[in-house]
Amino acid sequence: MFAQIPWRGVPYIPVEIMLLPRWFPFHLDKVSYWSRTVMVPLFILCTRKPVARNPRNVHIRELFTTPPEKERHYFWRPGVRPGFLARVFHGLDRFGRMLDAAIPAALRERATRRAEAWMIERLNGEHGLGAIFPAMVNALEALAVLGYASDDLRRPWPRSARCGGLWS
Repeated sequence: MFAQIPWRGVPYIPVEIMLLPRWFPFHLDKVSYWSRTVMVPLFILCTRKPVARNPRNVHIRELFTTPPEKERHYFWRPGVRPGFLARVFHGLDRFGRMLDAAIPAALRERATRRAEAWMIERLNGEHGLGAIFPAMVNALEALAVLGYASDDLRRPWPRSARCGGLWS
């Protein structure tokens, strides 16, 4: 979101995960509440791929030994041959990215609305998404990307701390 690495350096987690049936090997109900509250807003953000404004062009390029746009192995540890499971997940990640453009817009919209409803239901005004800071920040960002105004009461932040102008 802050354009420090390309989106290929972020695991592929489409919002359509929200539509998986309960019997599927991966379903939201099969992970902890903490994980769900962090993941659901990330589904929206990783699917929409917003770009934050950076008017001062602040970056962290000095932290990279290989320029981020040239790195091809974000998910491998240097000098360590990846194990079988790591290769399976990497293959699934690549396969998902290849299929992403084929996902029907109506299906993506339905999944986005389900993720949005899931977040809003858990924004109780007192403890946010279980009072889990990363989840609340991710939800704030996701709702901004979905077009919620900075003064919308469903935005999970006190008025004084809102960053409604983050996205370009």
